[in-house]
Amino acid sequence: MPVAPIIMGHSFGGLFTQMLADRGLGAAYVAVTPGQPAGITTLPASTIWTGTPILANPFGKRGAKPISKSHFHFTFGNDLTRAASDAIWEEYAIPSVNRVFFEGVAAAFNEKGGASHVDFGRTDRAPLLVIVGERDHVVPPAIGRAIVKKYHASGSPAVVDYREYPGRTHRIVSQDGWEEVADDALEWATRHAAS
Repeated sequence: MPVAPIIMGHSFGGLFTQMLADRGLGAAYVAVTPGQPAGITTLPASTIWTGTPILANPFGKRGAKPISKSHFHFTFGNDLTRAASDAIWEEYAIPSVNRVFFEGVAAAFNEKGGASHVDFGRTDRAPLLVIVGERDHVVPPAIGRAIVKKYHASGSPAVVDYREYPGRTHRIVSQDGWEEVADDALEWATRHAAS
C-alpha cells in the first residue's frame, strides 16, 4: 500500500495483527482480545475450557466443530441471559476450523518455531495497543497482560500499551457499548500512527 494502514483485529485477528506488526506492515496496531503469539504460555482455566470442544478430539484436527448453546453461553455470552445468548447462537454460530486452535496451543510452548511466532524485541515495530475485556473467558486479562509483559520485557523501545474494559466479554466488538471501545481504539491508533 502507498501509505501504511492502521491494522486492527479481534481474537485470532488480534493475533494476526501482532504477526503483521512483526512484519512492519502498518502504521499502528490494535489487538482486541488477541490470541496469544508463540511463547505466551499463560492459559487460564477459562481459556482451556473455551477450547475444549475442539481440542478434546485430536483426530478432528482437520475438521470443523460446532459449539453447543451452553458452551457458547460460557464462551461468548457470559454477560447475557441464557435466552439472549441462545438467540445470538442461533443467528451467528458456525462450526470453527479446528486446525487453528491446535496450532495456537502448540505454539504457546514453541516460541521460536511456533506458527504464530513474533519478534517481541523488534525495535522498529509501530505502536501496538492490546485491548481486553474484564469478563472475557477466551482471552482473559491474564493473557493480555502476559502478552504486553513479554513485549516490555524484550527491551524494545517500541510502544506497547494495554487497556482493560470492565464488564466486557469476548464479544467486546459487538457487545452493548462497543462504540466506546471502537472510538478509543481509533483515537489511540490515529494519534500513534501520526507520531
